[in-house]
Amino acid sequence: MENVIEKLDFLWYLTRMNPNEKIIKTIIKLIERWLKRNPKKLIVGLEGTVGIGKTSISNDVAKLCKEVSVIHMDHFMYPDKKINKLLSLSGGNPSFYIHKNWYNLKKIKGIFQDFRSGKKMFANTVKKGGKIYHREYNLNKKVLLIEGLFLQTLRGSLDKSIFLWLDKKQTTKRRKNRWKRLNKKESKESFTVFEKAWRYYLKKYNPKKNASFFIKMRVVDNFS
Repeated sequence: MENVIEKLDFLWYLTRMNPNEKIIKTIIKLIERWLKRNPKKLIVGLEGTVGIGKTSISNDVAKLCKEVSVIHMDHFMYPDKKINKLLSLSGGNPSFYIHKNWYNLKKIKGIFQDFRSGKKMFANTVKKGGKIYHREYNLNKKVLLIEGLFLQTLRGSLDKSIFLWLDKKQTTKRRKNRWKRLNKKESKESFTVFEKAWRYYLKKYNPKKNASFFIKMRVVDNFS
């Protein structure tokens, strides 16, 4: 897989009115540029830490760019019961988050295969929180944009990748706000293991360097 590093470092000052607007436009321009070079099927990864805004950004990109279909890795998480059991057995090992113990990577890679082979739809059914979720994904597009965590571990399956970075203070604030919106409380154990895994991932896989494009985000202090 060609992994050309685009030596561009954008520092965006996000505003209260539309904090992600410039980032969304930048991602669309990148996708259009990459499509010109490779007009066939293109799989693009969008990653960054928890609460940075990957889900809303990717959804807005798909709304504005008709060639894009979005896959959210969170839709392929194992059931809570299995995750909690694995977390308790992890002993703080960062591989719990980084590798296959959190996401069903077999299904995710299955989507990649179906997308490249020209299939038009992919159906996925999961049971989470006592509920059953059935989702269908439109693969009849030129670009499959997958957003999630630890995507450099899948870089052999990606054509391009974009890494979003935000300073630790802001990411911690956003992460707490996310759990608050979900009306849930993140366990101390889960928070500690993830922080350890994220530091390990940044050091080992260096997404700032190895992603095709790096966007450095900066949020004004009064943003909420």
